[in-house]
Amino acid sequence: MGGAYQVKSLVASGGMGTVYLVEHLQLKRRLALKTLKKDRINQSAWNSFVLEAKVLARLEHPNLVKVYDLGIINNRLPYYVMDYVAGGTLATQIKESGPLSLSKALSIFEQVAAGMATRKIWDWCTVTSSQATSCWWRQAAKARKSK
Repeated sequence: MGGAYQVKSLVASGGMGTVYLVEHLQLKRRLALKTLKKDRINQSAWNSFVLEAKVLARLEHPNLVKVYDLGIINNRLPYYVMDYVAGGTLATQIKESGPLSLSKALSIFEQVAAGMATRKIWDWCTVTSSQATSCWWRQAAKARKSK
């Protein structure tokens, strides 16, 4: 994908996009590559996707992934590349292991809050590891107006 990346596996697929575990062919580094779904590509989705990648690329916090690349595959499939964080979703962890202990829930909450405090423009955040080291989000309308 994108010429520089080899797909290793599918990580997740949602309503708007798909995330793959990839390896950068020259750097031999494992990363996550996010694409828009082909049937969801339109100008509005493209604008939101690019904005998401650009804002994530500017954020610096240990609890947030970094974005390294943004492009289009074969002149039709938008993608961006970010840190890969191993582990399942918090929802999956709770489903498989039951409710979190109060201390674990507070620890995760503190880490998510620390990452979110970097910017006040998030309208949702999903923790993608039990250590809360990665947040994926969608840009709020307020942020779109301020670009």
